Amino acid sequence: MIPNYERQGMPWNFAFSMASQGCSCVIDKFRENYTHDQLLALSDKEREEQSLYYAQVCGGITQEL
Repeated sequence: MIPNYERQGMPWNFAFSMASQGCSCVIDKFRENYTHDQLLALSDKEREEQSLYYAQVCGGITQEL
């Protein structure tokens, strides 16, 4: 995420801060929607798809269903 923010002209420290907030949001979404056991049962592909979806939700690109 940091390189994407830097390409938009953000200084590294600001890009780092924004990326940290986005990652925290994604983690929070997983905690809200999955138990630990459910998360462990997801395949790598399912986890990746959910991560991308939550990143879009956290970034304001899409609304949560």
